[in-house]
Amino acid sequence: APPASAPDKPPKGKIGKLEISRLILGGNLLTHYTHSRDLKYVYSLAAHYNTDEKIMETLAIAEANGINTVSMHNPPHPISVLRRYRKERGGKIQWIICPTAKVEPDMAQYRQHVEELIKDGCEAIYLWGVHADSLVAQGKMDLVAKAVELPKEYGVPSGVGCHALDVVSACE
Repeated sequence: APPASAPDKPPKGKIGKLEISRLILGGNLLTHYTHSRDLKYVYSLAAHYNTDEKIMETLAIAEANGINTVSMHNPPHPISVLRRYRKERGGKIQWIICPTAKVEPDMAQYRQHVEELIKDGCEAIYLWGVHADSLVAQGKMDLVAKAVELPKEYGVPSGVGCHALDVVSACE
């Protein structure tokens, strides 16, 4: 059973019609991506600890404490766990997902990822920071714009993630 609700829940903000808790559950441990440099065993350790059941427990605890959104990239297995959480546990946590497909002029692979995410009920999509950093460094702001506009064609809020301040400046 999910834990009892916490009395003090975090405040919420809005992006368009989407109401998002000010605290968002990050997806790195759910996808087992640990930013552990050359410590190769850490990925395996995270994968052994964060089983599907533990991930669903983590999602339930987050929701019980007022966190209504998870943000992560879209590897197939963790996305399937999010699907299962909604279907099997009645989970309502919202998804803000960044597709990992290449952003190319025809947008074919990226469009496919976006359509799959929307079909799954993804509430918002953003351009993965890894891709945004690279595209801006190459002067390909046209592709950044295409990646942001594509989900909007489906009525889904969209934005840009990044690791480099240059991306923020270029987008502004």
